[in-house]
Amino acid sequence: MTSRMSVRQRPCEEAKLDSSSTLRTAILKIITAQNLLREFDDVLSSVERGESYEIREEDGRSVALLLPIQEEPRHPTSPPRRAANRRLFTDIEALADQMKQDAIKHLGT
Repeated sequence: MTSRMSVRQRPCEEAKLDSSSTLRTAILKIITAQNLLREFDDVLSSVERGESYEIREEDGRSVALLLPIQEEPRHPTSPPRRAANRRLFTDIEALADQMKQDAIKHLGT
């Protein structure tokens, strides 16, 4: 009987590993979203000026390079541009909030 019990326990242990890796991924996404929110103004200003913007991890490794899209110049404070920026920022905040709630639900706190 002990062999049957150990066989039955293995899937549960594997499920725990999968659950913790999913939680770890969710937490990393939350941290990344918050870091991007902090840098959002810098990114937007840089890209609007036509410059590239490099996102780096804490250890200095490059994570992403954002290149500006070449299109007709727009004034960064025009009403349509500000409205688009607000919508984008609101969407990013909502995504970060949802990921926080999902992580809290996984943790059970």
